Amino acid sequence: MRSVVVSVMGSLLVWAVVPAAAETIEKNLFGDGYIVRDDAGRKVQTIEKNTFGNGYTVRDDAGRKVQTIEKNTFGNGYTVRDDAGRKVQTIEKDTFGDGFTVRDDAGRKVQTIEKKTFGEGYTVRDNRNR
Repeated sequence: MRSVVVSVMGSLLVWAVVPAAAETIEKNLFGDGYIVRDDAGRKVQTIEKNTFGNGYTVRDDAGRKVQTIEKNTFGNGYTVRDDAGRKVQTIEKDTFGDGFTVRDDAGRKVQTIEKKTFGEGYTVRDNRNR
């Protein structure tokens, strides 16, 4: 789903079609991690900081481990692996701004992660053409 944003820059009216918010990532109040909520506000995943190492474990709403997120040795990004250890995505820090770009295993941009303007957390936007 996409949303339309209208803004006025000087006397120029700007229309932009941007992806609608798909999910939000909020800091977990209890513990060292994050909670992922869908656009209806339902908790769909938790992201837990690993006890050892620089990574995270992603669990579904039933508590099953579905992915791991590892900090890259070189660069400002992360590698996402499925529960079998296969590389499925990379998360790259944007050069400008506080956001991230998510790419699939073929290098295609599939999502953007933007820091929220108000409050703590992030908004995940889908970049796939559906």
